[in-house]
Amino acid sequence: MNLSKWVEPFIFYANLYYSMPTSFTDDEGKQYLRDFVTVNLAVEYPVTEKWIALLELISFWDGGRLFGSRANVTPAHLISILPGIEFLTTKKLAFYLGVDIDLIGRNTDATVTPILSLVWVIP
Repeated sequence: MNLSKWVEPFIFYANLYYSMPTSFTDDEGKQYLRDFVTVNLAVEYPVTEKWIALLELISFWDGGRLFGSRANVTPAHLISILPGIEFLTTKKLAFYLGVDIDLIGRNTDATVTPILSLVWVIP
């Protein structure tokens, strides 16, 4: 589910996803991953006509499995913050630069991840 709301001059976004990953086999045997919920909140602020400031709160939370075998992987969760800036070069091309900073989690690695994205609208 994706929601957005424009409250001048801000644009607010909320995403809610439920994911059911497939199982796999590795050196430790068959791994039955947990289903997880992703909750993302974001706000954009247009600094100029071409530059947009962005702040995102990103999270995921492990749960049980709705279908299939019982999960045999330790539950985890993670909350991150992602400040960034977007540059709109044309109506069909934009670049995004930011850094994802893990704030708090359980059974996950804490990382700082630089991000460079390209958005290209193909007619």
